[in-house]
Amino acid sequence: MPACISIILPAYNAEKTIANTIRSVQSQTFKDWKLIVVDDGSTDSTADVVKAISTKDSRIEYVYKPNGGVSSARNRGMEAADSKYIGFLDADDTFEPAHLEQMVSALEETDADLAMCGYCEVTQNNSVKICPPPYGLDSNIVAEFQTTTEQRSTGTKYLFTDSVNILRLNILGVGCGIPNAATKIYRLDIIRANGIRFEEGRHFAEDWKFNLDLLTSRDCKAVIVNSTFYNYYIETPGSLSKTPIRKRIDKNHNATKLKLDINDRYALGYESKVYSGVLMTMISYAVDLSRTCSKEEMLKDLQAYMSGIYIKKALQMLWQSDLPFHFKILANMLRFGKVGILTFRAIYRLKKSIAVR
Repeated sequence: MPACISIILPAYNAEKTIANTIRSVQSQTFKDWKLIVVDDGSTDSTADVVKAISTKDSRIEYVYKPNGGVSSARNRGMEAADSKYIGFLDADDTFEPAHLEQMVSALEETDADLAMCGYCEVTQNNSVKICPPPYGLDSNIVAEFQTTTEQRSTGTKYLFTDSVNILRLNILGVGCGIPNAATKIYRLDIIRANGIRFEEGRHFAEDWKFNLDLLTSRDCKAVIVNSTFYNYYIETPGSLSKTPIRKRIDKNHNATKLKLDINDRYALGYESKVYSGVLMTMISYAVDLSRTCSKEEMLKDLQAYMSGIYIKKALQMLWQSDLPFHFKILANMLRFGKVGILTFRAIYRLKKSIAVR
């Protein structure tokens, strides 16, 4: 008899982390699962690690395929799945023990098409940034809540019965985790009935595209669980600066285009909010570069980043945006080339120095 839920775990050269990831699935309080590990052409001992564990646990299935990227690996996993629900897990991340129990329970109680939760960013020194789930757009939703470490295993549920409301969350950037596939559990029959797959060959926003394809294919019913059950491990705090600048420019360009397309398609009236988000991302990147890079690196990267067409348009709309005034001042400062960027850097570093004292 098929398991209730299949977890798809793509892996490429993950020998150092995958055992811990698999253990987090084996530690689930919900036991009716199947784990499909898709080895995407690993050249290390990933296969040996997985096979050694799977010989002791029949719920773990190992699948090998030639290297093709994470999207093709996830698609291969979906082909192998035969459960009512599917979820995704990356080979260097983990689930909290109550993840599957709480998410499946929410789906069963509400008859929703997908469930979503928040996540935690965990650094190498074990500092944790809690990213709550998205929330609050109409009178039926409790718009303000706090997610703390102590609350992570409880969970309050919020139900959306309209795909457009979920799409609004994409535009507004309320909470975290809308684009991520790993923080969600899906009904497999809905995905298959609508021919939803990850776009192979896409190197950014592939999760976002997958979710948008699903949400725009039908009027989805989604349940949001107010807990952070997914642990996303990052190398260091503020790792934005470690992303190659060309990739970062392309990623933000495409994310903005997706938001604007949604806004236009559904006449949401959120264009100014999209561009406010572009400006906030620019400021966050400038802060990250101020903290982690030399003056020369910051000038080179930020000037390249600010050459994007959407950032140029966002800056044109700066004084009409709904950003708080002090953020408008910071964004405006960055417009003035080398002088403005270095002034921004000096202010950030002075403020940090004073705070340390």
